[in-house]
Amino acid sequence: MRSFLMILGLVTLLASTTSSLAATTIIRTGQSAGAPGTCTNLDDTFRAYAPNVNCGQPIVSSPFQAADFAAACAGPQAVVISPASLPWIQSLPCDPDARWIGSSVIPGSCYGAGVSVLYCAPFTSQCTMADSIRICWAVDDFLGDDPSFGGPNPGGVYINGVDLGSAFSGPGSNPQYSAVAYNVPLNLGVNNLEVYQRDAGCSVSGLILSAVVYADCSGVPVESTSWGSIKSTFR
Repeated sequence: MRSFLMILGLVTLLASTTSSLAATTIIRTGQSAGAPGTCTNLDDTFRAYAPNVNCGQPIVSSPFQAADFAAACAGPQAVVISPASLPWIQSLPCDPDARWIGSSVIPGSCYGAGVSVLYCAPFTSQCTMADSIRICWAVDDFLGDDPSFGGPNPGGVYINGVDLGSAFSGPGSNPQYSAVAYNVPLNLGVNNLEVYQRDAGCSVSGLILSAVVYADCSGVPVESTSWGSIKSTFR
């Protein structure tokens, strides 16, 4: 009996010093005051950087640098816009709570101004690796610079300034597009999701997106275990 209690005590001790630290973080566009926003509401999470006010042009003339991502993360809040008339998708099947956003609206309307924009949305992680990052989106006109229209930044989605790859780029505003990346390095603590919306049509532009970041730090020793360490974060 005493041996059994000693083994039980050892198992309990090991359980108290090891936590799964699994977390699913959802990052969606168009949330205002914690709920899906409406026309001209400011986005809670996404910030926008649009230094080139000329429509139909790349956002910058050279490959993105750390300063560009920093400017996006420090930029003004993105604004919730209305989807333009068809063919813009009205909502994402993967996440009906996501809403369209832009850097600004066309005066007198709820439509997004036709400029290229680099967005930034911060999120936190208790792990240094994301098992997967799944993203669904629609965009006007492209994620990343399209070869047909030129520009030095073909990547559409970045994590902490690192391009997730060509699967996360291309047109358009309908239907929903999606891609997944595996084993993505993260910072312990604050990270940034950056998204490059490329305007080409010189009329309206916008982005609707939902990202699911899944990270599982199973077996990582920690000082203590609490329910607060195992959580889902919704944005």
